[in-house]
Amino acid sequence: MNLILRGATLVGSGPGDVYVTDGKIAAEAAADAQVVDLDGALLTSGLIDIHTHVFIPAKTLGLPADRVGITQGVTTVVDAGSAGARDFDRFRAEAVETQKTRVLSWLNVSSIGLVDGRHELVDLANVDLGRSLEVIEANRDLIVGIKVRMSGSVVGDNGIKPLELAIELGERADLPVLIHTGNRPPEMSDCLDMLRPGDICSHAFHGKPGGIIDENGDARPAAIRAHERGVLFDIGHGEASLNFSVIARAKELGLIPHTISTDIHEGNVDGPVFSMAVTMSKALALGFSLDQVLAWSTTAPARAIRRPELADLSVGAPADLTVLRLVEGEFSYRDADTNPLNGQQALEPTHVIKDGELYVV
Repeated sequence: MNLILRGATLVGSGPGDVYVTDGKIAAEAAADAQVVDLDGALLTSGLIDIHTHVFIPAKTLGLPADRVGITQGVTTVVDAGSAGARDFDRFRAEAVETQKTRVLSWLNVSSIGLVDGRHELVDLANVDLGRSLEVIEANRDLIVGIKVRMSGSVVGDNGIKPLELAIELGERADLPVLIHTGNRPPEMSDCLDMLRPGDICSHAFHGKPGGIIDENGDARPAAIRAHERGVLFDIGHGEASLNFSVIARAKELGLIPHTISTDIHEGNVDGPVFSMAVTMSKALALGFSLDQVLAWSTTAPARAIRRPELADLSVGAPADLTVLRLVEGEFSYRDADTNPLNGQQALEPTHVIKDGELYVV
C-alpha cells in the first residue's frame, strides 16, 4: 500500500506530508498513493513497548501481541522473559510468526521461563547458560537481551545469584540485562549496584519497601549511582509496579525514567495498565513533557534494545509509524496501588503503519 500521510506533524520535523512507498518512507509520492488525512495529529516512529507478556503458554500472563500491539498503536512489543531456552522455538512459532505486530524477546535466564509458573529461579538447576547461549546465537533476530526476575518469591533462597548468572550470560552474548524488581529479598539496592551501563531496571518506580526512594523521601544511594552510571530506569507499570508518589518524588530528585513500558498482560490489560498510550498519558499527568514522553516510547527504547532502525524516520527507512492525537480534557488515572491522579491531556492512537500497511486503531 502506497500512502500520502497528510496534515500531521512529524515528531522532530514539523508539519508536512509524509510519503510511504513500497513499505518505506519516500522522498515523493507514488502515482497510486492513497491520501490519508491526519488532520493535525502527531506522527511519530512506531511506539515500542519493551516490557510485555505475549506468549500464551505463560499461564495467567500471555496475551496475543496484536491485542496490545497494533490494535493499541504499538508497532513493536518485547516479551519480557515469558520464554526461556526450553520453549523458544515454540515462542517463535506461536507468539511471533502469527502476529502482525513486531515481537521481540528478552530471553529468560531460566530455561523454563514463565511457562511452568512464577517461581522459575527457586531451583538454579533451571539455569543452563550454555543452552541459553545456543538459543541466543540461533535467534539473534528476535532476542534483544536477558530477563531475570529478582523478587523473593521468584529466587527463593538464591539471593543475587540469579542476577550474577544473567549478567554472565549477558557478557558472553554481548547483550543487556533487564531486571524485574519487586518484593525483597534481595535488596533492590544490591541489584542496582550490579547492573552495567545499558542494563535496564524495570519497575524502577514501584511502591514496595526497599525501592529507589527511602522511608525519608530521599533517593537511595544505589539508585543515584546506577542512574549516573548509565543504568536505564524503565517504568514497567504492571499490576503492582508503578506508584505515582514514588515517581513524582524521583522526578523531583532527578531520577527520571529512560523508557516507558507497560508490563501488560492478562491480569492488568483491563486495568490498571490498559495500554501503552494510557501509560504515556499517565506520564504526561505526572508533569513530564510531551517531548520526553514521546522519546521514552520511541527513540529511547529503540536504543535500549539496540534496534535504532525501529525509530528511523529518514527517507528509505521502513515505514514503522504511529499516529497519535493529543486530546485536551479531564482524565482520571490510577496507579498500581490504586492511588488517583488527574490529568488535562491524553494521548490517543488513531493509526499505525507497519511494513507499509495502514491500520486504523
